[in-house]
Amino acid sequence: MTQYNKLRSLSAANQKLLVLFRLPADVNEWLRLSEEQMVMKKCAYWVSLRGAPEISGQVSITVRVPRKNVFSPDAFREIALTRSLEEYLTYEE
Repeated sequence: MTQYNKLRSLSAANQKLLVLFRLPADVNEWLRLSEEQMVMKKCAYWVSLRGAPEISGQVSITVRVPRKNVFSPDAFREIALTRSLEEYLTYEE
């Protein structure tokens, strides 16, 4: 629960995101890297837990990551723009 509470903290100056990677079963297919490009197979999703409900007395929690939050280049630019405006992404139930 310590990591969950760090991710949901409103007091942190830096935005923290949880990024979930869906990867192929075959480890050799996860990533291709060269000087020209980095290609990761499957997909990644992100969620901000900033402002998520406090959970006490539990050992674990299930975090829902919206499928609409694809961690794409466009999403990364939007996240960076939001932070450059000194705004935060917050948890949406």
